[in-house]
Amino acid sequence: MTFLFYDDSPVFGGHEVMSLLGVEALLQDDSHAVRFIATASNVTLLDKLGQIKTRFPALETETTANHSSKLEALKNRFASGGVAALAKRFSELRPDLVIAVQGNIEHSSLAILAANKAKLKVASYIPVPHSHAEMGAKLGGIRDLFTGYLFKAPDAFVTISDEMAAMLRTRGVVCPIKIVYNGVDTTRFASRNKVEARAALGIPTGAAVFGMVGRVELKQKQQHLLVQAVASDPGLREKCHLVFAGDGPDSAALSAKIEAAGLAAKVTRLPWCDPASLYPALDALIIPSRYEGLPLVMLE
Repeated sequence: MTFLFYDDSPVFGGHEVMSLLGVEALLQDDSHAVRFIATASNVTLLDKLGQIKTRFPALETETTANHSSKLEALKNRFASGGVAALAKRFSELRPDLVIAVQGNIEHSSLAILAANKAKLKVASYIPVPHSHAEMGAKLGGIRDLFTGYLFKAPDAFVTISDEMAAMLRTRGVVCPIKIVYNGVDTTRFASRNKVEARAALGIPTGAAVFGMVGRVELKQKQQHLLVQAVASDPGLREKCHLVFAGDGPDSAALSAKIEAAGLAAKVTRLPWCDPASLYPALDALIIPSRYEGLPLVMLE
């Protein structure tokens, strides 16, 4: 079979991690051909694909200028040029199955509509099928009115838990739903001296170190709540050091909040990295998210 993955999210997250594991699993079977179309703006995703290609040269990759943005569902429904252009490319490739890698229902929704137009089978991989209202999005209720049709467009959904599958049903999904649970490679993790682990990452010793790992997107991940908690408590301010690992659309906003709280000397910012090297340096991992599917960092 020929599989075509499509991901136009500009931010790398846990659903990309799991999707890439799926890509590698398919590539281990010589009877499958795999192509991945990724947005040119997701540098981390492109780097990870390049690493996979060194191990599996049969992987075909290409980039697209498309990238998901707010009101993506509305834009794709009424601005049909993007759908037609991607449908033409899909028709040229003629995969047996298009897999839209979706963080939520709007991400990569262009691929679902393009596959429908090209009369190709399409599946959505969606770990977070929450409504925009539940996610606290601006004009969330109104945006939900314009995304309902997307839950009826794929031929199948893949999600990560029974709870998320039930949520898909409440959103109107009637097609088959397959559950593929999140998992982590436990061989990546090993005990390490805490002082050495902190020194390697430039994290000071002598303080209680609380860390957050993941996409910097304040509406969902709410990194700012940890900043506020420490800033508001003199005891925590004195005794704690915070680590934020990851990148995202609100990275500058988080830096501004850290500065405004007077915590610049109490915070270490790290880019996206393998958290296996970070966990030994932490005293606690903090997950104050507004919503999640099943966080990989929690499993790790």
